[in-house]
Amino acid sequence: WLTNGRGGSLALVLADAGFDVWLGNNRGNKYSAKHLRLRDDDDEYWNFSFDEMARYDVPAMVHYVLRRTGQRKLSYVGFSQGTAQAFAAFAQDADLASRISTFAALSPAATVTGLSRSLIASLVSANVDFIFLLFGRHAMLPYAHRVRRMVSPALHVRLIDGCLRYLFGWDVSEMAPEDKELMYAHIFSYSSVKCVVHWFQVIRSQRFQMFADRDRARHVVAPTYDVTTIQCPIALFTGGKDTTIDADRLVGMLRATELHRDVFVHHEPTYEHLDFMWARSARDRAFPALVSQLWQNADWDDVESVASFGAASLTAASLSRAASLAAVTGTGSGAAAAGGGGG
Repeated sequence: WLTNGRGGSLALVLADAGFDVWLGNNRGNKYSAKHLRLRDDDDEYWNFSFDEMARYDVPAMVHYVLRRTGQRKLSYVGFSQGTAQAFAAFAQDADLASRISTFAALSPAATVTGLSRSLIASLVSANVDFIFLLFGRHAMLPYAHRVRRMVSPALHVRLIDGCLRYLFGWDVSEMAPEDKELMYAHIFSYSSVKCVVHWFQVIRSQRFQMFADRDRARHVVAPTYDVTTIQCPIALFTGGKDTTIDADRLVGMLRATELHRDVFVHHEPTYEHLDFMWARSARDRAFPALVSQLWQNADWDDVESVASFGAASLTAASLSRAASLAAVTGTGSGAAAAGGGGG
């Protein structure tokens, strides 16, 4: 949210547009590696998937911001997993959704396609016990940060470019080469292995479902999050070269309902998954439409004076830097909250 300079970082763009910007965070990443009573080497500390982020983290951040600012509503801007946990949170909690004036989803991850371009795709169909045996039950790939410190910035850029090309088929051509050293330093933050397993289950089932415990997985169909029931305006920002999500399926699901028949969709044909965050062109091609949506759906009943240029807020979180932001409109100090990223 902050690595692309004042004119290209969404958090700063929104602040310059008059929004009160709040950056949120999820459990378990490098920015939140503490707990009131657990140590980060305890199994219980890592016993979470994005179910817990949706059930606890998103509501905690939204209510915190609204309580601190005295506003009735906020706008939530999420990226990647930050959108997934918001879709899940708003689908299961109608009262929480009623506090959202706009849910802007960048690279929305409620309908995912998987890792079909990679041999690692075989892990998606692997037995849950095998994945836990392979990676343990704590953080996923915790040594990745040590690798980054051991190699030169230029070599790290080449490694990340190669991984993105191998795993997802991305050429990251929309990102300026001279920006990558800084951005790739923030591209990854570990999450729990259980969270990654949860994503494998979603990919394998092609259903936006809750986590299925391994002891029950063979006997019970996990409940799904019905995103078509979300009671707040949704704005989708999708890329034509994003191989990780099935945007057409998500748009079709929403527009098939009376509630979201007119859902706003901003599509960039040349954008891949990361480009709504880090492409230099996003400041001109995507951010103006996003800012317009936030103002269009603002809760103007909460504004004491239009001349004071309402406040808003936004939150960001990261787990592999798939993050979330949120914004609230009002007068004085606005506020917001948000979610996290993908492994």
